Amino acid sequence: MRPLFFVPDVDGRAIPPEEVLGEIATGMDKIQCTGPENKSGRMCAWLTPQDREYRYFPDQQTWTAASGHGGDAGRYYVGISNEKPPTERELLRPDHRRGQFVKLGNDEQWLITQPEHLERYPMPQADGSLVWSVDAKYNSIVTHIDRIKASRVVRDSESSTFIFDDVEDYYFLCSVLQLNYRITNEMVGTMRLFSDQAIREIIAALLGLKLDA
Repeated sequence: MRPLFFVPDVDGRAIPPEEVLGEIATGMDKIQCTGPENKSGRMCAWLTPQDREYRYFPDQQTWTAASGHGGDAGRYYVGISNEKPPTERELLRPDHRRGQFVKLGNDEQWLITQPEHLERYPMPQADGSLVWSVDAKYNSIVTHIDRIKASRVVRDSESSTFIFDDVEDYYFLCSVLQLNYRITNEMVGTMRLFSDQAIREIIAALLGLKLDA
């Protein structure tokens, strides 16, 4: 079942879901209602002919407030059905990118896009050469990978060691998953998609590194 999103009013003013959820709110249906913590606000969901329910049932759903990452703490809530959590197929974006399927914590295969799967486009330079770059919306992913390669790979004469950062790596992998899925950081946690080992394995794959057995 698709997730529900609740955007609480602020000082009696209805907040446009797009202002809080960004482009993930595109195509959502909305109703004004009472939601988590007895707050007034807008309930939002992508409805389908088979999935038309978007009411607040606290005994049937697990609700999580937005984390503080990116300054969103408490600005929205995500509700997931206890009996029918979202599936990979329900969250897959119509415009998903090519990639490699990886089994995550809910035992489904999820599409992970690596830098080499992102198309690059030429930009002519003053000297006649070309610089190839990805679309601006994907540039932060590529830039982040380049940055952590430079700052967290320690090399000696015989081997290379990568220094993991659990918090940074978790949120980065959420952003990688969001290339192909309409999913939030909180949903990834509630659905238990990333184990500590999965985070390390996927980060290593994105960087082209091999983990020690």
